[in-house]
Amino acid sequence: MSSASGYRSEFRQVGEHRLFVAEHIPAQRRGAVMLISPFLEEMLFCRRVLRHLAIALASDGWHVLRFDRYGEGDSEGELANADVAGALARIDVLASLHPSP
Repeated sequence: MSSASGYRSEFRQVGEHRLFVAEHIPAQRRGAVMLISPFLEEMLFCRRVLRHLAIALASDGWHVLRFDRYGEGDSEGELANADVAGALARIDVLASLHPSP
């Protein structure tokens, strides 16, 4: 796990898989947001924009969670084995782990 002021990243066990998760943590919290990137190559095109959005939201008091889906980025798995139902289930698990305001 790497840590810096206002930022934490780690691999989290979600069901049977480890997903790469990044959190942008505000000094004073007003709520929580989960940013879900687009699928496949579109994810690569917007990664930097979503990172800057997460930083801006955190500076405005929002606790932001970003993650790489199963089979994408730094998360475990093969993209060929990814499916919509599994992706939605993992989003639900991450949402339940994300601290509420």
